[in-house]
Amino acid sequence: MKLPAKIDYACRAMLELSGHANDSIPLQLSDLAKAQRIPKEFLVQILSRLKDAGLVGSSRGMGGGYYLTRHPSSISLAEVLAAVDSHILERVKLSKSSLESEKLISGIWDRANQLLASELQMNFEDLLARLRGFYVDYQI
Repeated sequence: MKLPAKIDYACRAMLELSGHANDSIPLQLSDLAKAQRIPKEFLVQILSRLKDAGLVGSSRGMGGGYYLTRHPSSISLAEVLAAVDSHILERVKLSKSSLESEKLISGIWDRANQLLASELQMNFEDLLARLRGFYVDYQI
């Protein structure tokens, strides 16, 4: 599976904005683009979609830029993916069949979809903690 560039860029932009969530001034487009090595022209389109989804806000003028509209702990990866590419979260569905081989494959895809849905509930505060090395995985 290959992750589309717009999804990768959107997640990276949201991570960068999450890191600046407590700043008193918005993050300028050029600083965001430079920090995450995202082409400005592409970033403007992505931020527009995130803004339309209510995840990002912007201000104009001197000191203007972009900011999160909610705390990073309340924004999930799934929300970002849905904002940028609404079709990416569609579940893989196989036709119902009486063939054992098709049931087997269908069951594998169902489990994969469940695991993906679970992982995409991760929020940006948790992702930022992982990025900064504060994350501890307690899975046994």
